[in-house]
Amino acid sequence: CNAGAKVAQGQYVYFLNNDTEVTPAWLDELILTFDQFPGTGLVGSKLIYPDGRLQEAGGIIWQDGSAWNFGRLQDPFLPVFNYAREVDYCSGASIMVPKDLFDELGGFDEHYLPAYCEDYDLALKIRDQGWRVIYQPLSVVIHYEGITSGTDLSQGTKAYQVTNLAKAYERWKSLLITYQPNGMDLDIAKDRMATRRVLVMDSCTPSPDQDAGSLLTYNIMLLLREMDFQVTFIPEDNYQYLEKYTPSLQRVGIEVLYAPYITNINQHLTTCGDRYDLVFLFRPQVVERNLKAIRTFCPKAKVLFHTVDLHFLRLSREAALQSNNEKQIAANEMKLRELEIISNVDSTIVVSTAEIDLLKPELPNSKLHVFPLIMDVQNTTKAFNTRKDISFVGGFQHAPNVDAVQYFVKEIMPLLRKRIPGLVLYVVGSMVPAEIEVLASEDVIIVGFLEELKPLLDTIRVSIAPLRFGAGIKGKIGSAMAIGLPVVATTLAAEGMSLSNGENILVAENTENFADAVVKLYQDEALWNRISKNSMAFAENAWGAEAAWENLAEILSDLDLQPIRSRRPLTLHK
Repeated sequence: CNAGAKVAQGQYVYFLNNDTEVTPAWLDELILTFDQFPGTGLVGSKLIYPDGRLQEAGGIIWQDGSAWNFGRLQDPFLPVFNYAREVDYCSGASIMVPKDLFDELGGFDEHYLPAYCEDYDLALKIRDQGWRVIYQPLSVVIHYEGITSGTDLSQGTKAYQVTNLAKAYERWKSLLITYQPNGMDLDIAKDRMATRRVLVMDSCTPSPDQDAGSLLTYNIMLLLREMDFQVTFIPEDNYQYLEKYTPSLQRVGIEVLYAPYITNINQHLTTCGDRYDLVFLFRPQVVERNLKAIRTFCPKAKVLFHTVDLHFLRLSREAALQSNNEKQIAANEMKLRELEIISNVDSTIVVSTAEIDLLKPELPNSKLHVFPLIMDVQNTTKAFNTRKDISFVGGFQHAPNVDAVQYFVKEIMPLLRKRIPGLVLYVVGSMVPAEIEVLASEDVIIVGFLEELKPLLDTIRVSIAPLRFGAGIKGKIGSAMAIGLPVVATTLAAEGMSLSNGENILVAENTENFADAVVKLYQDEALWNRISKNSMAFAENAWGAEAAWENLAEILSDLDLQPIRSRRPLTLHK
């Protein structure tokens, strides 16, 4: 291995035993881990036996220097074995290390010739230098254990496993004294580098490429990971394993609990509730269904509630727009429910200044915080004169988005056709209903769901947010501003975001004014350039990774959960 590494030319060196079979994407997942976990120095695969049983989900080293293959002979699909995490070591049957780091450490230490414990020793050296050692379960390798060197510890190469364990213990005993005795506190030992635990619950698994609420939840969990929380997530409405979205969480270190292994919250909390320092609940119905169990089984946990938006405010505005008395009654009932929830949790997050101003007089004794969007800000390289047309982005499971597109196409688009001939509106969003599909025409393109927004939005000149009711903060505005795409929005769409009309957004109220604002921004290159530049600056300062980390840290500090900032760069969903 050392001889091969000396002549290797790549950015990484990868070591794979000869008694293995690889599976699809095994190598891609190892490489991707270095991007998903900044500061990583070694990544190892999930190892399974040819009969399908688990061989290793990362390694644990005990106080006496002995080592465990975590999960040996168990079901490899159990949630506990399927999230990336920092580990003591990974078996050298399949590991990847940055080439420069491997060279700097002198490769595998020949103190352990001919074999055994060199992987364990290398991992501890890497950790000792402040790098992460990550087990990546999405990289799967079948390992025919014992074929090369046998299994008899009393003879041949295999006998060195015993003598080299003694060598490793002697070298690392000052560190190992801080570890658990053999087989004790397994739940803590397997997540040794996490100092605290948080249980996050939402009604369903986040789909961050489909809606702003999911993106917010996903990015909050990434921030919590960088605050040394081990994050466990439960989609408590359905406990579904989603082929695309569950692995995307597991890949970045989120433990996801799903059926058939977990099918109700009490099943998990009765055995694991006392592990949690924080329970983070999204949406009022999630709190209503689960708060009693959390208070019963999580005695030390602080409960933090994220409203996503104030449901009663959104419902009330919809009722007013439609002059619907029944909807107003439902909104009033929702208000009573939400106020009661906020009164019963330890702290509450709203996403806009407008919402906190609304709640403070009603709940003067509750802890209330504003925590807006979290955005991966990417500077645009596409100039004004290379762009054309306008766009609307929003998931159509959300009623305000359906109304906004119908209103814009029927009321504002006819005005724009006269003033900007050939202008095309692109309507982007998941779950397009029939009432939106029927609006399609030569200049109204119903795009539907796009896995990647930026390639389209980099060709668009103006983004629109013509919302007439709703609440919370608008991800469609944030996602456009974060890539330097200027926005025209209604007052309601922009409320509570601390934006400045004419500086980083154009705000217009009625039909004619909205059309005027779109035309002005579409035709004035100097105005477009100023708003584009200011949009990105505002997004970075208000919603970028560092700003979001500071904001969340302040909220947790108010709950006596003071985070410590590492030197590693933060990552967000791209």
